[in-house]
Amino acid sequence: MSRHIKINQEMVVDCIMIEPDDLSSRVDTMPGEWIESDVGGIGQHYDAEGDYFYYPKPYASWTWDSTKKNWQPPVAFPSDMDDSTVWNESKGEWETE
Repeated sequence: MSRHIKINQEMVVDCIMIEPDDLSSRVDTMPGEWIESDVGGIGQHYDAEGDYFYYPKPYASWTWDSTKKNWQPPVAFPSDMDDSTVWNESKGEWETE
């Protein structure tokens, strides 16, 4: 079995485990293209040219870092960041809940 991701308009819309030979005979009415991939999940975007997946922009103030291929906050991640650290978009700062 292998993992296949369905891409529609650069967005992952489906993810299945299937035998490669069974994929071509699968009845599928949803538009998009299947690719084999060990990464990527529903709701992520897919950059075909760079062959990578990424999440939608989390906050309006964050910008895309094309070198790191991910979204970056306007204020650096705190060095002591843990699961209780969250971004406060209205204040433009990191907070601990």
